[in-house]
Amino acid sequence: MPLLCSKKLEASQQLNQLQGACYDMELTLNAAQGLLNSKSHFSTVHGLMKNSIFLAQHIQYERARNMNLDLQSRQRQTPNQARHGVASSLSVDIPDQRAMPDPATIKQSRTINNIPDAEANRARL
Repeated sequence: MPLLCSKKLEASQQLNQLQGACYDMELTLNAAQGLLNSKSHFSTVHGLMKNSIFLAQHIQYERARNMNLDLQSRQRQTPNQARHGVASSLSVDIPDQRAMPDPATIKQSRTINNIPDAEANRARL
């Protein structure tokens, strides 16, 4: 009898190990199948990335081409403008707004600076 019980226990342990191994194998197969199914998604992403790189290069080319056309048109206009006495290039320096003082501070300093002048003008009257 004890031999029969030990064989039964051994058989149930082997059954548990076999079931665990089958479960691990099924998980591995599902993961591999998921990778195979994702191939189409990766191909789509690859195509979209190639398309976006092409479009970025095309935009860069068009910008360079437009700048080149602008330079050529300016060079063509320069001799005419020189004959007519028009300046060939006009530039305006716009100050950086971060470097400019606050308008309220300017008004306050002008008011404080003008107070002595106002008192001097009253004294003259």
